[in-house]
Amino acid sequence: MSKRFHVHLHAKDLERSIGFYSTLSGAEPARREKDCAKWMLDDPKLNCAISTWGERVGIAHLGLQADRPAFSPKTHVAADACGAPRGKSVGVPVVAASTGCCG
Repeated sequence: MSKRFHVHLHAKDLERSIGFYSTLSGAEPARREKDCAKWMLDDPKLNCAISTWGERVGIAHLGLQADRPAFSPKTHVAADACGAPRGKSVGVPVVAASTGCCG
């Protein structure tokens, strides 16, 4: 099972943010919609998403993304140990399968 770190950020100016993160990562977004963009980077293994969905600029949520919904028991133990709900984005470290633009 492949896992990668996930960060979803709320941005005020999407176009400017896309320019910044494209320059920073050396890559264009893997997915782009009118209100969000996502990079799937291999070095480091990162799913970085930005959107204009939030009222406040900054971190929307953090998590681990896996290539299939059946997470390993070790990952569940880690999520449970920090009190993270499984498969939900609530602003705390989460274990989440692929969802929406940022998934």
